[in-house]
Amino acid sequence: MQGCSQRLTLHVRTLAWLSATLKPSNPSKKPRRSEEQPLTRRQKLAEEGRTHDVPDAGPAAYLLEYLWDFGPAEHNGMGLVPIGYSQISAWQQVTGLRLSPWESATLRQLSCSYCAELATATDPMAAAPGSAHETPEQAAERRDRVSGALSSMLRRRAKRGR
Repeated sequence: MQGCSQRLTLHVRTLAWLSATLKPSNPSKKPRRSEEQPLTRRQKLAEEGRTHDVPDAGPAAYLLEYLWDFGPAEHNGMGLVPIGYSQISAWQQVTGLRLSPWESATLRQLSCSYCAELATATDPMAAAPGSAHETPEQAAERRDRVSGALSSMLRRRAKRGR
């Protein structure tokens, strides 16, 4: 069961990582148009012509259907929070399904993992779940951003000196 939980968790964390709305690379820079919406990581990767594989969820993948049916998180007025056992119990009553204690605990843990990953994945440089190191693309992007920031800083400094 432990292996099933780990595979499900990695799957859900990866989906949250891809769904995260990215913070601007340069927060001091305001968007040119107010109608510009921040991109999700999935949209940014698509714009760049890249994709990211979602790991296989394994034999307990049916639990993902349940998770998406009642929603991986809920709003509490301050942001997203994990689904509680009371919501899982209410969902069981409405659907007529009876979950085992392991299934209920796993759904709760998946909800917690989803919320945690979604919160940390807003950083454009956040590594993909399950990756120990940054990918070559992430390293290149980081180098480009640092180089661009330094160039911009030097141009501003040169303009002030004139």
